[in-house]
Amino acid sequence: MSMIRINIGDAFKDMRLLAFAVFRMLIIPAAMWFVLRPIITNPLILGVLITIAGMPGPAMAVTLATLYDGNTGMATRYVFISTIISVLTIPLLSLLFG
Repeated sequence: MSMIRINIGDAFKDMRLLAFAVFRMLIIPAAMWFVLRPIITNPLILGVLITIAGMPGPAMAVTLATLYDGNTGMATRYVFISTIISVLTIPLLSLLFG
């Protein structure tokens, strides 16, 4: 429902949103891999943790933004952008760190 109210084209023009999505979905999982690799020896568990860290933004963020009068438009754009980007980042994370 909230996607009806936003301009999808604006989501791709917001560089801060794109940078945050890339940071959240690639940089943080890579940093986690370097930190956790010496601690977690089971490659399956490590791969699952890295993959979970690289998942797209939760749709619950839009619900909470709506409930608490937050920036629903930005939350909706982030969920949309992160879901689109995840089509590339999740397989990339699996290939690199899985």
